[in-house]
Amino acid sequence: MTVAVLGALTLTVSAYAWINAGSSTGNGTVSTGGPIRSVEIAGPSPIVLALDQPVDLSGAIVNDNTFKISIARIKVTITGIRPASPACSITPGVNFFLTDAVANPGQYFTADGSSGPGAGIGDWQGGKIEFRSSPNFDQTPCLNKTISLRYTAIAP
Repeated sequence: MTVAVLGALTLTVSAYAWINAGSSTGNGTVSTGGPIRSVEIAGPSPIVLALDQPVDLSGAIVNDNTFKISIARIKVTITGIRPASPACSITPGVNFFLTDAVANPGQYFTADGSSGPGAGIGDWQGGKIEFRSSPNFDQTPCLNKTISLRYTAIAP
């Protein structure tokens, strides 16, 4: 009978050594919330560009997930021009200058998750697009065009 008590006492001491008042350690589990189903980054439309007048870009973050999302940056990319014009380059820094939307240091653009039908909505701001005049390029071929933009969410 003495052996059984010492065995139980040994287990208790072992547990006490693992979780004690001095170190406050222990074990647990967390869930990552599953894969991201759908996040849409919407921007302003329509945008009218005039030479040398930057236009602010902002929009909505539509979150169809059940959990909150955080975005550090919204990358702005030109994906096309209609009607096509080989004389109007969509290469960044030639005819068009882009600025990504970046959250303030230590902060994020966020959108809460949806707990039912519908989506969580957040907002973003801080991007820019500019149709810039240049002594090296004739900007005339870029007039009366529709520029397509892509907004890409960059996680923290």
